[in-house]
Amino acid sequence: MATTFPEEIDSFLNPQPADSVAAVSHAAQHSDANDAIEALQQKVGVDNSTDTTSLDYKIRHAVAQEEIQDFVAPLLNHAFHTNITVTYDDVNNRIVLQGNAGGGGGASVIISPNPPSSPGSGDIWLDSDNAKTYIWDGAYWIEVGGSSSQAVAAVNSVPPTSPILGSIWMNSSTARTYIYDGAFWAQV
Repeated sequence: MATTFPEEIDSFLNPQPADSVAAVSHAAQHSDANDAIEALQQKVGVDNSTDTTSLDYKIRHAVAQEEIQDFVAPLLNHAFHTNITVTYDDVNNRIVLQGNAGGGGGASVIISPNPPSSPGSGDIWLDSDNAKTYIWDGAYWIEVGGSSSQAVAAVNSVPPTSPILGSIWMNSSTARTYIYDGAFWAQV
């Protein structure tokens, strides 16, 4: 019998000491057990497997992603970042930062490979596929910093001291977001 695992669970005959080898083939039993073991090894995979269908690969990547989320969330929720709410969207697999400015306002900061479907004016989207940052102007996603790969985003109670064109600063005391236009910090 060839193994049917992993589509089905194999059913093996477990011979008793009094069973005749004519009734239960010893060689066939070894062959069936070997086939089943090979199917299990293929399903489980080797350490650091690159086979995306193996359990080793799936668990390693799920654990790595969960470890990243567990590491990042406390940093973003740290006491120095007042008026900022951090949530993790498991459905869309993204971290969502929401600035709360007590008196209303604030922009969402979305880190995702896809733009948010219902953005609000001033929302910020970091495309996690290409590390480009965009701001929603009410009609379009506008790339921040143009072609410069050096534009930065900072969350602090004071603005960065040496900003470059397109830099983003979220004031952690007021939860207001600003973009550096080359001369001044303009509130979004």
